[in-house]
Amino acid sequence: MGKIDLSINKVGLAHNIQKAKENNVIIPTIAQMQNPDLIPEKIKAKLSHTGLWDVDPVNLFRISWHNEAKESGGLFQAVPNYVEIPSKLSGVPCRIVAMSGKWFPTGCHKVGASFGCLAPRLVTGQFDATYHHAVWPSTGNYCRGGAFNSKLLACESVAILPQDMSKERFDWLKSIAGQIIATPGCESNVKEIFDKTWELKQDPTMMIFNQFAEMGNPLWHYNVTGYALADLFEAVKKPGQNFAGACFTSGSAGTMSAGDLLKERYPHLKLAVGEALQCPTILDNGFGGHRIEGIGDTDTYNVLLEAVDRSENHSAPVYIDITPDTPPVVQAFESLDVTEDFGGITVSFTNETKADLVLEVLTANEENVMTVVETFYTALPAATFSVRGYEDVPREFRIRVRDKYDNYSETFVGTYTPVYEKLLDKSLFRELILPGDADCNAWSCKMEYIWDGRIVADSDGRTGCHTGSDGSRVPKYFTFDMGVKAKLSRFQLWQLQDDKHWYNDVSPRNYQIWGCAGTPPADGSWDDWVLLAEVENVKPSGYPVGVLSEDDRIAGRNGDSGNFSSDLPAVRYIRIRCLKNWSGNTNMTFTEISFWGDDKVQQ
Repeated sequence: MGKIDLSINKVGLAHNIQKAKENNVIIPTIAQMQNPDLIPEKIKAKLSHTGLWDVDPVNLFRISWHNEAKESGGLFQAVPNYVEIPSKLSGVPCRIVAMSGKWFPTGCHKVGASFGCLAPRLVTGQFDATYHHAVWPSTGNYCRGGAFNSKLLACESVAILPQDMSKERFDWLKSIAGQIIATPGCESNVKEIFDKTWELKQDPTMMIFNQFAEMGNPLWHYNVTGYALADLFEAVKKPGQNFAGACFTSGSAGTMSAGDLLKERYPHLKLAVGEALQCPTILDNGFGGHRIEGIGDTDTYNVLLEAVDRSENHSAPVYIDITPDTPPVVQAFESLDVTEDFGGITVSFTNETKADLVLEVLTANEENVMTVVETFYTALPAATFSVRGYEDVPREFRIRVRDKYDNYSETFVGTYTPVYEKLLDKSLFRELILPGDADCNAWSCKMEYIWDGRIVADSDGRTGCHTGSDGSRVPKYFTFDMGVKAKLSRFQLWQLQDDKHWYNDVSPRNYQIWGCAGTPPADGSWDDWVLLAEVENVKPSGYPVGVLSEDDRIAGRNGDSGNFSSDLPAVRYIRIRCLKNWSGNTNMTFTEISFWGDDKVQQ
């Protein structure tokens, strides 16, 4: 393997030492990353109370393949996390084991590669944390890892990534990176990233950490990933089994250096490399086929193609005629299915290409002006959504489909009569305690608070219900009387309105809503109860527990909502049954719940 320049800049090193003291930064050694048993107990004690993604310097010690598979408070294990792929699935008559990088901070091993680049410059003083900015050019994970390490090491960072990467990625970086630069294009537009990097390089305060050029990237993988793979093999092998081969995927090719370590330990082992067909960096210097998207019709276009180098030299133009396939906006529009529903309409459609689409629903406002009243975002292959809140009189609705390139479909126009519904009067709701029901009065809470009209945070008092911490009866459930029999159309449930409870703590994650038409069985049994809905509280960002994007907070303020099937019977009594909360047990707390439906049904 190659070497890293370890020459010392005494001034920079002195600055870095002082800044590390001020920010309680302790930098782990490579040996500790290889073998977490070497980590001091006081560090482990702090980790036992720290979330995996928390912005805390102690998480530098979690840059290891040996982390426990826990979102918070995890320590270390002898065997790295892995998945074994059975032969029935792979079609290969041998054991295939894949090591998992999900349980690194940031959820990707790139946080290790970026550490391997920054740490040597930091401990030698070549990177002066009081003067330099760490520049991280990448399409995503390396950039995220570098920005995260910079934050933990009290260094200023600049994240460079394509503008078409996910909104969630940019939202997360806003809280981590000192500066974010979005370059034109998407994941395949690497040239634009490095054009911007070259521009920044002219500023002496900007230190570029290019994963394709930094020796710290392959050296980290050699010393950490390679050792982890060897540990994994020795732990899972059975008598008579050999380490036949290892396969790596190439981006910057850093992980491939783990193969050098494995080859030294297992000389007969074969190494293989896989890479993306559309951007074959090793096979063809990054040249490959790339999709051109964003044309909103199927007309024939005469397209000019040119090759341009860094010095803006242009090749001779080539003209070709292209006829795009049917655009996703047209496909989705042609598949629209609209039906009358409680308080409005339900819209279903297909999106075969899984394109990023926006469906806008318009109807007349009080001034009789057509206005967008619902905007639905999706990249799913098929979706259904509802527009609610209208009286049961004929109303015109219009629907149009838009993509991220601002191509619009035609406009669907139809007149529908919403089915009658109303917000059920919560002043009629009453607590009903049956055998087996959970006590909802823990932490000064009461069941009656979930229908008092107050959607509040934990600190506001009279917050809602709370089943406590008793784990003897699971799953937890409770019962109440709505005071009127109704054919339910939809519901809304709000978590406590703060960062501690949005997609966290004992807020319900998977739960059921049950209904009973007549007086429930006095013995608390489930006889006569009907399952009305199975609900999953989905976190928009997908971030780990404890890490919130602004979209998560907005969704938390809006609350869970869902529709009930129209073929369900009318009910009067409700049971909420928690199958799993965000802490992994079945206790629950929330602040408010509302139901809509038709209370004119026969009693």
